[in-house]
Amino acid sequence: MNQKNKLAFLFLFIASLTFAQLHTYEYKRRIEQPTDSWHKINLKPEMYKHLNQRLSDMRIYGVSKTDTTQVPFLMHSSASKKVNRDLAFELINQTKNEDGIFFTFKLEDAQVINKIHLDFIETNFDWKIQLDASNDQKEWYTLLDDYRITSIKNKQVTYQYSQLHFESSEYQYYRVLVKNIDKAELDRARLRRFEVEKGENISYPSTITKKETTNSNESLVFAEMDNTARISRVLINIKSNFDYYRPFKLEYLADSVKLDDGYRYQYATLVTGVLDSSSDNTYTFPATTCKKMRLNIYNGNNEPLYVDSFNVSGFRDYLLARFTKEADFFLAYGKENDQLPSYDIEKFKDNIPEELTSLSLGEEILIIPNQPMVEENGLFENKLWLWILMIVAIVIMGGFTLKMLRSES
Repeated sequence: MNQKNKLAFLFLFIASLTFAQLHTYEYKRRIEQPTDSWHKINLKPEMYKHLNQRLSDMRIYGVSKTDTTQVPFLMHSSASKKVNRDLAFELINQTKNEDGIFFTFKLEDAQVINKIHLDFIETNFDWKIQLDASNDQKEWYTLLDDYRITSIKNKQVTYQYSQLHFESSEYQYYRVLVKNIDKAELDRARLRRFEVEKGENISYPSTITKKETTNSNESLVFAEMDNTARISRVLINIKSNFDYYRPFKLEYLADSVKLDDGYRYQYATLVTGVLDSSSDNTYTFPATTCKKMRLNIYNGNNEPLYVDSFNVSGFRDYLLARFTKEADFFLAYGKENDQLPSYDIEKFKDNIPEELTSLSLGEEILIIPNQPMVEENGLFENKLWLWILMIVAIVIMGGFTLKMLRSES
């Protein structure tokens, strides 16, 4: 067999292994055909009961007549995000007088900013800054005064703090005065707006199923959501008409084991804190998949509280996927100990378009081992072909190994 044929069989062997990996997952959903390179895929809430806590057991596969390949994606959620937005500007003036050195920046128009980052050629300094703003360069308003910026660079220490933080303001011109110095060379500046983009919350109905008080005056309140959900926020509604301040622990049912005398339940902590009559008793925690919860309230010597209900919510999870080939695409999931995938696109997040079209997911299908992903006459539809390819590839690779051993001998 010549070298070209050997490489062809080796390629088919690798393709068959990728196909086999797909069938190690429990479920699949067909993905709507992409119309662009990048798309957004919203996860369906009913998928969470089949996913592990890290959401690491998901893969997108593209299946064609000749091969099966993975599609790279990134996990995102609709949680609130902290964003630094760089604004376009120009340095229109750089002057000097007995007060120091002035740098004047002009925005394209009056925009809200709250940060200015300054990079100087100098590496060792300890300067005081005055920041003024104006819309006409005639009447100036002071935003910062005697604001300290520092840079130290030597063999032992490298440190720099040269960001100006101030209350959000909306002007077209900003003037930075570096006080009482003769020389300051500005290498680069950035005018920014720091803001928090509000996320999208999804509410999940829940019902209190049982309440009890232990001998140690600890209140236990059990609640259950209609469906397994991914939650990150809970509001505990207390209807007691007196002041209170009670430590608590909120847990979720993580596992259960059936024993001869019944079930043994294992709970894991969602959040701990204090229920306080002067607050709204809303608490956040890392996103967690669960259905049943247990609230532990430590009453001490006090009258137990009346817990009326829980308002439970979480964020929407979605994938940002890049498609480069034509194929039939599937989202495979459900593999408890699977690791998070690693893709190159993680290093190039800035290249992902901001506006993406969403692709819908089809109905959930149980994956049956050795069942073809696409119901078409393809190379992998016949299980006999798979076995033949794998056996031939193993024989070829075994031959390569023997040849290498003989040449070493």
